[in-house]
Amino acid sequence: MLTSNQQSFIKITFMIFAFFFGAGNIIFPPLAGYVAGDVFLSSYTGYILIDVGFSLLAIITIAYLGRAQQLTTDFPKHISIIFWLILYLIIGPIFAIPRVTLVAYNMSIAQFVEADSLLNLFIFTTFFFSLALFSMFRPARLVNIIGGWLTPILLIFLLVLYSILILSDAPLIMHHTIESSKAFSYGLIQGYLTMDAIAALAFGILIHHAVKNHYSHNPTQIRKTMIQTSILAGILLAAVYLGLFYLGATFGDATHHTYENGVAILTQFVKLNLGFYGQIILAIIIFLACLTTAIGLLSACSEYFNFLNKRISYEKWAIILSVISLALTNLGLNRIVALSLPCVITLYPIVIVLIVINALRIKIKIPKIIAIQTISITFFMSLLDSAVFIYPAIETHPLIQNIPLIEDKLSWLIPATLFFIVRMKIYYFKNMITGRFQHK
Repeated sequence: MLTSNQQSFIKITFMIFAFFFGAGNIIFPPLAGYVAGDVFLSSYTGYILIDVGFSLLAIITIAYLGRAQQLTTDFPKHISIIFWLILYLIIGPIFAIPRVTLVAYNMSIAQFVEADSLLNLFIFTTFFFSLALFSMFRPARLVNIIGGWLTPILLIFLLVLYSILILSDAPLIMHHTIESSKAFSYGLIQGYLTMDAIAALAFGILIHHAVKNHYSHNPTQIRKTMIQTSILAGILLAAVYLGLFYLGATFGDATHHTYENGVAILTQFVKLNLGFYGQIILAIIIFLACLTTAIGLLSACSEYFNFLNKRISYEKWAIILSVISLALTNLGLNRIVALSLPCVITLYPIVIVLIVINALRIKIKIPKIIAIQTISITFFMSLLDSAVFIYPAIETHPLIQNIPLIEDKLSWLIPATLFFIVRMKIYYFKNMITGRFQHK
């Protein structure tokens, strides 16, 4: 029989898993596996390193810092507030939450009803956000609701899907549509596109509260438990992603149809192997995955806005953000997403650099000036990536097209990395020389 602490530990682990296992994490792996084919393990490795790796690094760093907001202590105060405000709006009501809600509708309900019906969408979103709000009104219940109930149900249905995949008599068809040498980098880019590191910054405070409320009030033990549960959740995510990569890599049918997204692959696999009941299983998996992620995002955003303005309670912020998210899901989501994506492309590299710099600071000293300079370079290069996204024609300009990784929206990576390494070497070399003179 498990002790109370052991039960809480497992529930917190499941909660972290559910927060990250959202719509994009179901859709990206099957497509990446399908494209990589017989070299899917190479693509899978790249995906895990970026997606799970950066998410874990973010949570571990927050565990040491205490709050995600500590990541931006190098920024001027007003810049820090603007940064976090934009981040929480993007992962909250103006981008991530409406998107995950719409994916839940399209992949779980729309296939059984009239997909274009505005009334059906409104009924679904009202029900969806009502469920989310019920789970959020007492943050302490998140662990029991998500970790104790929703995630085990989700994992059971995933196990059913994978059992069917393993026991299926269908021939294994493995082919790759990319060069074998590019499979790893393709997986890296797909993991990057999930942008889970941004969500990790928001989920950090929820994980901290969960450990504090359900496990221990000791700061050292809270940090240790946050790291342990996050690592276990990462291992569980990696195992689930392996199944989705394998499904995509081995999937094929008699028509040899070419699939362009993970939704089509999952849907067709289920139709061929499970029929109508399989569609119901897939609908439940998608619904639960999207619901748990939406609950996590709404809770994190409500916590932050309550932190900014104590006069409005956490519960009221939850209602306000749910209403805004519901409205945007039903009225003009496509336009909001189009406007938000350049912000995401600009913000995400800064988030990654902040995570890496603060993670390194756990072990080594990094001067504020070097951190600010590295982030500034990252910001200007990510602005260029955003400009290319908005106006693709400028990518053909001679000065632009020769920038490494510009086509992958990663033009910031090499300049920022090289600058940081060179500046740190110069800094430690100067310290070493100064130390020698002082010693003499």
